[in-house]
Amino acid sequence: MSKAILTSDFSLYRYGLFVRLVKEEDAAFIVKIRTQNRHSRFISKTSEDERRQVEWIRQYKEREKRGEDYYFVFEYPRGNPVGVNRIYNICGSDFTTGSWVFASDAPVGASLLGSIISKEIAYEELGLEHDYGQMFKENKSVVKLNFSYKPRIIKETEDEYYVLFDKAMFYKIKENYVKLCVRQLKDSTE
Repeated sequence: MSKAILTSDFSLYRYGLFVRLVKEEDAAFIVKIRTQNRHSRFISKTSEDERRQVEWIRQYKEREKRGEDYYFVFEYPRGNPVGVNRIYNICGSDFTTGSWVFASDAPVGASLLGSIISKEIAYEELGLEHDYGQMFKENKSVVKLNFSYKPRIIKETEDEYYVLFDKAMFYKIKENYVKLCVRQLKDSTE
C-alpha cells in the first residue's frame, strides 16, 4: 500500500478553524510567532530574517511533495492566521507533531484545537498510526496536556520526555477537549 500524500492545495475546516498548508507568504507571520511568543523557547530557534524563513519554506515544500513533512497554518476566521503546527518525522506509519505555536492573541481554545486537528490529519488523512512525542519538562502546560492522553514514556532525560501516544486513547480523551474548546472559541467571538 502506498502512503497517502496531501495535495499542495490541501485545506480543511474543522471545529471553527480553517487549516491549510504553509505558503511562502506566511514567512512574516511564522517569524513573528516563533520569535515573539513566550512559548518559543521550547521550539527550535528561528531567525528573524524573513528571507531565511522563505528559504526554509521552499526546502520544506520539497519534503511536503514527498510526504515527509506537513506544516499547517490555522486561521480564525479564514484569512486571519493564528497559529502553526507540523506533522514531521513521517516514516512508515510513525510520525511526530510539533512546532506548535499560536499567537498570544489567538482565541481561547484555538491552540488546543490546532493540536487535535493535526493529529486527526495524521490519523485520518494520512493513515498514520504511531505518534511519537518529545516534550521539555520545563514546558509544564504542554507536559500536563500531553500526559492527559496517557502516553507511554519511551525515554526520559534530565530535560525531556520522549513518548508514544496511543491512538485509541487520543480519540477517547480528545472529545472532552473538543467540546470545551469549541465552546470557548464560540464564546470568544460573541
